[in-house]
Amino acid sequence: MSKRFLICLLFLCLAVGGFSLSALAEEESTEEYVYVYVTIADEKGELVLAHEEVGVEDTDGDGVLTIHDALACAHLQKYTAGGEGYSAENTEYGMSMTKLWGCENGGSYGYYLNDRSPLSLADPVEKGDSVHAFVYTDLTAWSDTYSYFDKEHVAVSGDGTLTLTLYAMGYDADWNPVSLPVVGASITINGKASPYVTDKDGKVTLTFDGAGYCVVSAVKEGVNLVPPVCAVAVSSEGADAGDRSGLLLWFALGLAAFVALLPLWKRLYHEAL
Repeated sequence: MSKRFLICLLFLCLAVGGFSLSALAEEESTEEYVYVYVTIADEKGELVLAHEEVGVEDTDGDGVLTIHDALACAHLQKYTAGGEGYSAENTEYGMSMTKLWGCENGGSYGYYLNDRSPLSLADPVEKGDSVHAFVYTDLTAWSDTYSYFDKEHVAVSGDGTLTLTLYAMGYDADWNPVSLPVVGASITINGKASPYVTDKDGKVTLTFDGAGYCVVSAVKEGVNLVPPVCAVAVSSEGADAGDRSGLLLWFALGLAAFVALLPLWKRLYHEAL
């Protein structure tokens, strides 16, 4: 093997490693948003967004990314009329919603952050957080009951099973908020009824037919549940390894080749002088 060929091979390895590193850095630098997951139920109690990824930016310029920013960006990116579908204003109770998914009902809305009741729309959000917002459907008895599964997004194989537990927000004897299992709730998959029902502990085990994306939710007769959501990616080959796997592999190979061949490159370079 000639010295000239070896030197060319070494420079090629250096180029591959450098390209992989620069591509990875470029991919990181293009992330202009903090991404959170947003779920919204409209005035009919129907899911209009179900755990959808939303890029959040500082819409009001206060220097903080908040629940308000997440909902504003969700409408800008997902609602037909964009930002016209959502509004909020400062009141004596802090920032309050005045419109959600195009519905104005005098301020009767609810929202949760990571399945917990926040202080206000001004509470901060971070990457990977989940924001749930809904329009009250019962403006008389206020019976809308927030509910959620113990898992919000999961990947399963097509021949595997998924066990979920359904909870609803309630209060104890001292009016402290508590999460209670929902017994006898009927499971829906992509908006359609299924044969699955939660047991005495609020648990249910599901199986899926074929690969695809499913939105699992639940309803219960006599209880006005705000629809819970579990986003399920069903694959016959298991969970996706991620979009960056190929890029990271090339970077690792290039870096390994560079480190392994660096002493040889130095020796050949000095011999060629």
